[in-house]
Amino acid sequence: MTPSRTSQRRPRVLLVEDSVETRGALRELLEAQGIMIVGEAADGATGIALAKELEPDVVLMDVQMPGMGGIEATAVIAGSLPDLHVIVLTTFDDELVRRQADEAGATAYLVKGVSPDVIADAIFRALRP
Repeated sequence: MTPSRTSQRRPRVLLVEDSVETRGALRELLEAQGIMIVGEAADGATGIALAKELEPDVVLMDVQMPGMGGIEATAVIAGSLPDLHVIVLTTFDDELVRRQADEAGATAYLVKGVSPDVIADAIFRALRP
């Protein structure tokens, strides 16, 4: 853990990702970075419900999921839970998708395959005042 992280409280993160394998890998990687995973969802609608119920600090949101996708879910969360940070983590390194995520209210946009340190740093940065 980097020195700047040691003085901060442990972030509470909700994973919204349709792949069970990806959620498991993210959970393992982020917990090793000092991040607490408080819940998991496989689609946007469930992610919204869990965000309201669990009150995490950050939602790590995939874009393409069955049912309600991540962009729509991000917009709902940003509109109803304005203090909650949504970080989009997707396979799409696409300027249009990035712009849609930004317009929906995402705090950050990351492309899958980045190192766990990059994801953890984005989570810790989102929580800085």
